[in-house]
Amino acid sequence: MRITSGVRVRRSAVGWLLALLLLVATVACGGSDSGDGGGTTAARAGAGQIVMSGNKFQVPVTVAPGATVTLVNKDKVEHSVTSTQAGLFDVEVEGGESKTFTVPANAGSYSIYCRYHSGMTGTLVVG
Repeated sequence: MRITSGVRVRRSAVGWLLALLLLVATVACGGSDSGDGGGTTAARAGAGQIVMSGNKFQVPVTVAPGATVTLVNKDKVEHSVTSTQAGLFDVEVEGGESKTFTVPANAGSYSIYCRYHSGMTGTLVVG
């Protein structure tokens, strides 16, 4: 009978230990990542920033209408953040530099691209 009790205690302790490890792993990994499928990377920029790195855009999930956004170019080459909607916005950022611009005041999804690198595309969601 003592052997059975010892086995139950060990099994119970192992179960609690596994549950604790699972909890710690879940908390340590943080939340989920939302990919966006376009030419942007799965990693997202911080709120209020569009980061250009590795000839890809990292765009925040959403930006408030009329907000000021910082464009951060981590590459050595010049990039642009250009709206496919003619005349809406077109900002050039030299390599290693940053600029700010004001996003449109109207909510919506705005397709963006780099005039210098045809593979650099993304979507800026204002809402």
